Amino acid sequence: MKIPKQRLPKSIARQYAESISIALILAVVMRSSFVEAYVIPSGSMEPTILVGDHIFVNKVAYGLRIPRTIAGLPVPGLSSGKYLVHLGAIHHGDIVVFESPRERGLDLIKRVRALGGRIDVAGCEMHLEAQRLRPTYVDEFKYFLDQARKLGLQVQVTEMDVYQGPPGTFQDPYENQKQIFYNIAHACVKDSNCTTFAVWGLADQFSWLRTAKDLTDANPVLFDERYNKKPAYYGVLQALKEGR
Repeated sequence: MKIPKQRLPKSIARQYAESISIALILAVVMRSSFVEAYVIPSGSMEPTILVGDHIFVNKVAYGLRIPRTIAGLPVPGLSSGKYLVHLGAIHHGDIVVFESPRERGLDLIKRVRALGGRIDVAGCEMHLEAQRLRPTYVDEFKYFLDQARKLGLQVQVTEMDVYQGPPGTFQDPYENQKQIFYNIAHACVKDSNCTTFAVWGLADQFSWLRTAKDLTDANPVLFDERYNKKPAYYGVLQALKEGR
């Protein structure tokens, strides 16, 4: 009679290693194919979604597809991004996350406004905060203008205002605000594809920033509360006078 060989019990270290490995594999599969977390970097979806909000995206809402990457790494030989099974259609009003067609690795979040329609114009809601601007903000705007031209789109700056920054951030916040308005207006005027430049509001007391974002000290437009011209007014005027 043959006595079955008894299996030695697994060590605690091995049990932990196996549990952690399984958890990591499940996490990678879930993130690649089913659900993914995002942090909102900009205010383009305000007030629906705010800067810094954390969201979870259902990656199978419209169907099951081959992931573009696994654990952030592209897999050679995979026909990534193609749907294996379609589970639903995109509808007007849906909020979707998609990869920029021009810049790989850049994820965009937008609300679906129309299906199958032609897009002729890209509108820029330029609600800027001086203390948050990167030194490259003008180059970034020019890059956007260039990319829009390549896609056959006009650009319209439809809502520009500039929060001057919290007290003490800049030595002369309104001269700095003037320079920002000038830089954006100048870049727009110099580019024939930029066809509109509009400021979001007439005078400071009507600014949406004071109520919607609780920036009670915000003076973000071209005229003060007594409708006097501010330095920013002359910055925009200078850009318009210089013309194309």
